[in-house]
Amino acid sequence: MSGKVAILIDGGYLSKVCPKGTKIDFSKLVEKLRDGQPLHRAYYYNCLPYQPQNPTKEDRERTSKTMKFYEYLNRIERFCVRQGKLKFRGLTVNKVPIFEQKRVDLMLGLDVASLIRTQPRVVDTIVVVTGDGDMLPALIAAREAEVIVKLVHGNSGTYDQEIWENADERLELSISFFDSIKL
Repeated sequence: MSGKVAILIDGGYLSKVCPKGTKIDFSKLVEKLRDGQPLHRAYYYNCLPYQPQNPTKEDRERTSKTMKFYEYLNRIERFCVRQGKLKFRGLTVNKVPIFEQKRVDLMLGLDVASLIRTQPRVVDTIVVVTGDGDMLPALIAAREAEVIVKLVHGNSGTYDQEIWENADERLELSISFFDSIKL
């Protein structure tokens, strides 16, 4: 075993559970989550904002800001951004647009599979910041491969109960946790 840890962050989930107005220092976040173990790599999964056929100035600015954020993340040592795609799925009855992330869950699951199947194994701990029940098969596979799975999650109601039950270790993202990783 390598003793290394891989950190996999569902960016959409993290932004959902992060207190409003909190800007995260991702170097501090990785340092805190690796908990003294050597870092193999940290992965961040998310999508660029939706771009309509004829984007407004605001649409272009939002996309540019997100791209700069991804560039910042990619400059962090041993950090890798994985981009999915945001798909427009229609409007609610109140004319609010509905968007759906595509590819993010699959990329995260494939990275877990790759990390646990590589010989010699490159990690013995996987830290996953998510609440998505779609991750359950990947996390079960990691545990079956004798990899420690640490689930990092928001408060009750923000995560799937089955992934919580199938994690080896759990860390709830509290206000004090977010305070310790602020920019």
